[in-house]
Amino acid sequence: MGGVSKRWPEHLELRYDRRVSDDFLSLFVPGGDLSVLAEYARKAPYPIDLQFRRDIKTDAQRATLYVGTEKVLDVHRDGLSAVRFAGHRTRGTQSGFDEIGSASVAFRELRPVLDSLGLYLDRVIPPVAGGSAGVEGAVQSAVSSYDSLERSMLDREFILQFRDDPTRRRILSEAGADLLALAKSAPVPGAAPERLGGEADLIAVDGAGDLLAIEVKPRNASTIAWAPLQVIVYARLLSRWLAADGAAVEILRGVADQRRAIGLLTPEAAIGDHPSVRPLLAIQRGIPERFHDRLATVLQHLAENDVVEAASLEVYEVDLAGRLRLLPH
Repeated sequence: MGGVSKRWPEHLELRYDRRVSDDFLSLFVPGGDLSVLAEYARKAPYPIDLQFRRDIKTDAQRATLYVGTEKVLDVHRDGLSAVRFAGHRTRGTQSGFDEIGSASVAFRELRPVLDSLGLYLDRVIPPVAGGSAGVEGAVQSAVSSYDSLERSMLDREFILQFRDDPTRRRILSEAGADLLALAKSAPVPGAAPERLGGEADLIAVDGAGDLLAIEVKPRNASTIAWAPLQVIVYARLLSRWLAADGAAVEILRGVADQRRAIGLLTPEAAIGDHPSVRPLLAIQRGIPERFHDRLATVLQHLAENDVVEAASLEVYEVDLAGRLRLLPH
């Protein structure tokens, strides 16, 4: 991660940068002592993903192995040349995580713990995949299939960091205030949302080098009607950062390069020099008709009230093989 500052850029209100250091990355690339975690993400017959995380302000770094929407393993960088493991929040102990332990392990001493690590993962992954996180996670995995030529997933649980909490609250309010006001007058049953968060399920790059802000919904989620509001906020936040941060494209390309280095992004995936951002809603196949009708009504209501993103928002039905079918609205 040569040349990347560990200090918050004073001129910026918001930034995203999950690039980890080169020596930490080297643990997960082919031949690295923890490369087995990337192999789980590539080969295991479950909705598994490996993602890097970094706090810009503290430079804290970790790699997280997801099963569905749940974390089954965190690998925290601990100091200059060691890591510390953390298991699943509820199933860790019963699946044998105690055999690994949470004590600091030097990079050069990782090999002796690999057998225990593999045994723990083989025990914890099946029950987590079959639990409540499995459905949405399976849909996320299908949408973000890394070998797709139409879209390549860059990050999940995408969230910007802000200079401070007042800045975060102000920017989130600015991004969603008009949408929340319009939601109150939308002619659909059910209570309108009172707040909109800032964490996108996925961000991806499409075949033209533009960015996709993606919200994923299981087919029976009662909040499907309001999903356009949320995904528009994600797209606005991502666009705002791209416009404000001269290093944004470099950072995104670095994130892509690191994902490519561990085998989870195709060589063809490339971010353009001036990428636009489009909101995309992916709903599991078999959406009830009443939910689809409410979704269409909300989109029409937004468009009639001059929300420009409503016209470009794409709604897809997705099956677990990753095939997307554009839905009319």
